[in-house]
Amino acid sequence: MPKILRQTDVISRCGNLFRADRLRENELCEGLCSWHLSYIIPIAHHPGISAEELGRHVFVNKSNIARNLAHLEEDGFIIREQSKTDSAAIRQKS
Repeated sequence: MPKILRQTDVISRCGNLFRADRLRENELCEGLCSWHLSYIIPIAHHPGISAEELGRHVFVNKSNIARNLAHLEEDGFIIREQSKTDSAAIRQKS
């Protein structure tokens, strides 16, 4: 593996460990993993974002989006609701 890719991978893993530690410190975030933040942050910044738009934003395929959104909805972190323009708009739970 080229050196730059290895270094990028190490930086990514360190970032994930840092976020995981911060999430563990906050009892409101119980049940969240560091990779859930890549979904929650865009949803918070763009209420009503569609699953398709979210997938393009976080570079994840539709099946992963659906699975992770179901988990986040089940744990009460987001709400998926039907809108006039999109059948599956997503917003952060208030």
